[in-house]
Amino acid sequence: MSHSSGQSGATSPEAYYQRVMQLCSQAAPTATAHIPVDVFACGRVLAADVRATWPVPPHANSAMDGFLVHRADLPAAGAGPRSLAVCGDVPAGSAPQLPAPGQAVRIMTGAPIPEFPAQLADTPDLLVVPVEDTDVPAGPGPLPSEVTIKRAPRRSNIRARGENLQPGDVLATSGSVVDPGTVAALLSAGVSTIAVRPNLRVAIISSGAELLPLHPGTPTPQTLPAGKIPDSNGPMLAALVRAAGYSQLSTHHSIDDPRALRGLFDKLSADHDVILTTGGISAGAFDVVRHVLSTSEQSWFGHCAQKPGAPQGHGLWKDTPVLCLPGNPVAAFVSFHLYLAPALALLSGAQAAPTLWARPQLSAQAASDFPAAPPGKLAVVPVSVDYSGARPQAVAYSSGGIGSHFVASLAGTTALAAYATAVSAGDPLDIYPF
Repeated sequence: MSHSSGQSGATSPEAYYQRVMQLCSQAAPTATAHIPVDVFACGRVLAADVRATWPVPPHANSAMDGFLVHRADLPAAGAGPRSLAVCGDVPAGSAPQLPAPGQAVRIMTGAPIPEFPAQLADTPDLLVVPVEDTDVPAGPGPLPSEVTIKRAPRRSNIRARGENLQPGDVLATSGSVVDPGTVAALLSAGVSTIAVRPNLRVAIISSGAELLPLHPGTPTPQTLPAGKIPDSNGPMLAALVRAAGYSQLSTHHSIDDPRALRGLFDKLSADHDVILTTGGISAGAFDVVRHVLSTSEQSWFGHCAQKPGAPQGHGLWKDTPVLCLPGNPVAAFVSFHLYLAPALALLSGAQAAPTLWARPQLSAQAASDFPAAPPGKLAVVPVSVDYSGARPQAVAYSSGGIGSHFVASLAGTTALAAYATAVSAGDPLDIYPF
């Protein structure tokens, strides 16, 4: 989808996305580690293509519970049922058995079948008659001495060896993220060890002397001290990072002191792969993040033509990327999903989305009027989604406008709506799930 925003002097969201991804591409990892394929491999990024060791399936096998017979022994079209002697039993996990002409072997789903060429999967001499098409009751029971075939199956009901994958085939590519389906695919193909990128180490700094961290286990004050607000940005950002699949993170708070912030940048850049900050990036007298980071390499601070989240910035501190979010919590929340989530994926070695909007998209309907975007800006609004009707309904996070400070309205949001022109109730609306 194309989103336009042309406020004079402001960078478009797409241009800022490309700027962030260019910065992070310089720090993308090259190291590898070899780990076993198990549940703990989920979320790791592959450092090389993975090829199958075994074929999938590893042997020809039955797709049905039934009886393995020769095609020539099936009843002819228009003829009555035909009875065959049963000469064997092949449960899953046992060795294959070949019935003699005029005989049948009882066979279970997944049980092996004597091999035949893969290209003949639909026309082998052998086929499996489903138990439902015989006179034998379905379910557990003793091996019958005879089976009567009531009708011939239309298909062979046989899965050919290597029908899904052949040895040497690529089953997962470098830069892809291991998920539960990948774990199953790897193990099925005989792959037990994979090369992956190191876990991404993330540092989070919430900045501002006005922030009051609420530590777990510490009693919450009945009233806030004058001028203080709860630090919700730091925990929110940590939760977003964890939800994105990165578990190695540390959280910090910095007051508006340039020297202290430089020291924190020095410390964190030594043992983290990326530093994320919230607050302190506008043009105020106490916006120390911008002041300190502006002296670093490849730093950029400015405004994006979006609401919320216009102030943005980034730079390198001793070769470690520092990605800076606005201090208003909704603006930080929106900006994380737009820019930081794909940046973290790139820094972890995953394949990068080529554009800002190359992400999962859902066509929905506005449940009510959405607040208008300011002239020349793109509105990016968190929404919850109601799937109970014929079409998904997008519900704006707040009915009070696009308030970048409406943090209490973020609960339950699962997607972003992005639009440049007015949206009325019932209008179609593209949304982007988190």
